[in-house]
Amino acid sequence: GKQAALGLSSPPLPEIPKDMPYFSCRNIASARFGLAFSIHRFETHDSLNNENSVVHVKASVPGAFNAYNITAAILAVHGTTGISIEKLALCAQKLTSVKGRMTVIDEGQPFEVIVDYAHTPSSFETIFPPVKNRAMGKMICVFGSGGERDTTKRPLQGEIAARFCDIVILTDEDPRKEDRMKIIEQIALGARKEGKKDNYSYGLVETFVLGNEIDMSSSWNNIVGSGQASLTLENYVEEYEREMRIANQAIKKYYSKNKILVSLTHAWQSKIEEYSPKGILDYMTIKTLSEGNYDYGFAIHPYGINLASPTFWSTDLSSDGMTGSLNTSCITWSNL
Repeated sequence: GKQAALGLSSPPLPEIPKDMPYFSCRNIASARFGLAFSIHRFETHDSLNNENSVVHVKASVPGAFNAYNITAAILAVHGTTGISIEKLALCAQKLTSVKGRMTVIDEGQPFEVIVDYAHTPSSFETIFPPVKNRAMGKMICVFGSGGERDTTKRPLQGEIAARFCDIVILTDEDPRKEDRMKIIEQIALGARKEGKKDNYSYGLVETFVLGNEIDMSSSWNNIVGSGQASLTLENYVEEYEREMRIANQAIKKYYSKNKILVSLTHAWQSKIEEYSPKGILDYMTIKTLSEGNYDYGFAIHPYGINLASPTFWSTDLSSDGMTGSLNTSCITWSNL
């Protein structure tokens, strides 16, 4: 796969013994939603020019590396069942991708988005080159590295990503008990080796949500115990705000930029259960202003909105009684 490996400096493969039959994948062309390649079957070294030994394959899965996976699968099935390689090659058009393996996200955006599980230097060297070869504009990658795992791979990940990508964005994956910024710095060392420069726009993002959809009190929290009568809005908010104030002081003790959020449904003025989100926020504002103000935000759960869409914020405000005013029936990313 010369086309797939363009840009890599790998050592040559060992020479194939002279009388050993072998297969090779050639002319690998990978696109967004599939790939095409040819399997060359050589019984002996003297059969290199035998065009009858070539099988052309089209597959409905992306990723140049899948040419080798598909070829291995064809050979395995051929060897155990006796079904011809030509017939098995036709089945490749019916393959479906495993989610997370070169998964293409297409919501009509004017750029290509691919999600892949690659997390080792060798897998980076496999997926980046063919994507780079067909990229029409800048190539951006986003990745991190898990804590308490192979630490030697981190600078190699950064180096390979920087070699093929115009912009490298490092994220905080699960650090476990390691220093998360140390992990990111180890990856960045490799990226700098390839000439990438820090833009210094990095750091920790720490946000804590206290409770879940607190306007649905009986479903998601224990402020109102099982079998108890519902509290008034005022009593309910007073109890929640007291807990939120304590939590806010605790998280700010360890990192001043930590932020606490109130979780609400999208209902706004209507009530799914006991309280309306707007009523909760209005009374919470009164409490925080009277007893000492502090910063907090809120997180909404916009039911019915497809958050996987890259334009999820452009919901039609006229639907379901939504408006851009405080009197709207519900809130989404459009009128937040």
